[in-house]
Amino acid sequence: MGCTVQLQADNGSTYMSEPTIDRLLYLGITHQSAPLAIRELLHTDQDIWHEFMTAPNHLEPTSLLVLSTCDRFEIYALSSRESLNDWLAAIARVFGLSPSCLAPYTRSLTGDHAARHLLRVTAGMESRIIGEPHILSQLRQAFDQAKKIGTVGATLSALCRSAIHTGKRVRKETDINGHRQSIVSLTLQDMQRTLHRLQNSRIAIVGTGTLASGFVAALKDEPTRLVVVSDSLDRAQTLASTANALAWTREEFLNQLPAIDIVVMCTTCSSYILDTTMLASAALGDLSIWDLSSPRAVEPSVGHLYSVCLTHLDDLVQNLPDRPQGQRDCEDIVQQELSRLIDWSNHRRAAPKISRLIKTTRHQASQDGQVIDTRRLHHQIMRLKQEAAA
Repeated sequence: MGCTVQLQADNGSTYMSEPTIDRLLYLGITHQSAPLAIRELLHTDQDIWHEFMTAPNHLEPTSLLVLSTCDRFEIYALSSRESLNDWLAAIARVFGLSPSCLAPYTRSLTGDHAARHLLRVTAGMESRIIGEPHILSQLRQAFDQAKKIGTVGATLSALCRSAIHTGKRVRKETDINGHRQSIVSLTLQDMQRTLHRLQNSRIAIVGTGTLASGFVAALKDEPTRLVVVSDSLDRAQTLASTANALAWTREEFLNQLPAIDIVVMCTTCSSYILDTTMLASAALGDLSIWDLSSPRAVEPSVGHLYSVCLTHLDDLVQNLPDRPQGQRDCEDIVQQELSRLIDWSNHRRAAPKISRLIKTTRHQASQDGQVIDTRRLHHQIMRLKQEAAA
């Protein structure tokens, strides 16, 4: 069990007795452990997460970070208690699920193993598209959110900064994603046959986030009629203006479905935007849909309609290679950064004892009227550091 210290968080609040990194706990449900039908259940709005992160009194954490993307739902926590069942029950409660529903798909790690996992995540080594860059910005967003709420102390802050630094090094120093593959590039490769078959096709990009922006940028020079769809017409118009595209509200999009050839869903929604009843009753021609949303924005049974071809993200990535070139170099970088983080944590664990030793030594020297034996003090400090690292 790690020694505990008092620390200052990034937002200035004081965290008492935060454990060092050996008490780090990870719980994750990812594309590696759970099907899409389970992963898409683990999405909720920011207000609920704010409540969960600021008032988890049944868990008593000192630091907490939630990393939630379309491929993963992960919790990193430093807590005085390590009951996995308690954490699983708390997560299930947020989503209105039974812990037994999530347990078969949940992976847990502790200490250095949990820290290594986050470093590998930001390096892109745990992504389905190995080396993809978006996870770096997603961790930054999660880190910023946790700092804003006030749930990260010095130890978890150090872990996040180490992970971000690892991700930057991997992408700068290795060729882990030499083909520059991304969700956008994979989708466009899959879409080429349809684009060639349908000259001057009309494509609707539903969403205005980073992924949608990537598609708009990639398609702006194609001989297509491009439409950006959003619940916010202002956001749709802002993105559409970058590619001389049209901007529609969701209502306009649904009314104009018969005029659409290709739909790319890049949005977050609490219910299906397109369902079987809706499309079966529309006077559709051939319609190709790439649903990249999580949770899914298109009812899965839509793919059974004769005139509709439905593709999900899981379909796009199922044949990608597992071990691209450069992975060994990435592992070396992860190990280097993990070693630095462990050294920092060990020194942090030893700090209270070193502080007490120095204070006691100075007091005794003052009482006895003697000069401090710096060589002896140095050896004592080094022994404390070695004990902390053991």
